[in-house]
Amino acid sequence: QVVEVRGLEVGFLGSWYSAHVLEVREARTTKLRLCYQAFQEEDGSRWEDVVDLHDVRPIPPNHTPCFLRDFKPGAPLEMLFEAGWWEVEYLGSSGLKHNVIAKRYNKQHTVAA
Repeated sequence: QVVEVRGLEVGFLGSWYSAHVLEVREARTTKLRLCYQAFQEEDGSRWEDVVDLHDVRPIPPNHTPCFLRDFKPGAPLEMLFEAGWWEVEYLGSSGLKHNVIAKRYNKQHTVAA
């Protein structure tokens, strides 16, 4: 099963990365052993980690190609950047370009529709 995992380390806060669930560990809290799809060890093997269940979510459903036309400035979105989904806020559009801001990092991005 593929899930998305919340980034908890400095520089990854506000991001989600996809990973394969390798094992579910039941104890006082449920933990998942995962293999990230985007990260590799120095030897080329996929990076594995153990995370709490509350830091995992299902893969989101596909969206329609024109989903952005209904958004208003201030709407929360996620933007695919460096193999992860990052929390951003919609600022508006200019032609076929859309402007968003990652407030946590004070970074603005312009992306194509």
